[in-house]
Amino acid sequence: MVATYDQTLMTPKDRMRFALGDIDMAAPLRDDETYQAVLAAHDETLGTAVMAESLVMEYARQPDSVSLGDASVSWRERIGRWAALATRLRAKAAADAAPGVVGGVASTGTYRDGDQGRAEYARGSVREVFGW
Repeated sequence: MVATYDQTLMTPKDRMRFALGDIDMAAPLRDDETYQAVLAAHDETLGTAVMAESLVMEYARQPDSVSLGDASVSWRERIGRWAALATRLRAKAAADAAPGVVGGVASTGTYRDGDQGRAEYARGSVREVFGW
């Protein structure tokens, strides 16, 4: 399984990895095939929420801290952060899916080029949520 990341964030997969903190390719959280499968089923915003939820479920089953003598490491906050990200992105996806709403802003339904109803332009993305 392959895991790649391009920090220029040119692809939805790379923006999803960035949003989830999955940027260490020496120890990736998910492989590229998983990201592509999620993107085939969902747009970028909802796909990122789905991935965040899957990470919450997986890591909630594991210890959230480890201590050995005087040294200790804690990963407790990661689950809450992924859950908050998923909640925020699901809310954005729902707002974007509402009739007459584009990117969370009320719209007349007419785009600059005069084309109406082109869903790919109406969908929000992780890029918009984070202001990239």
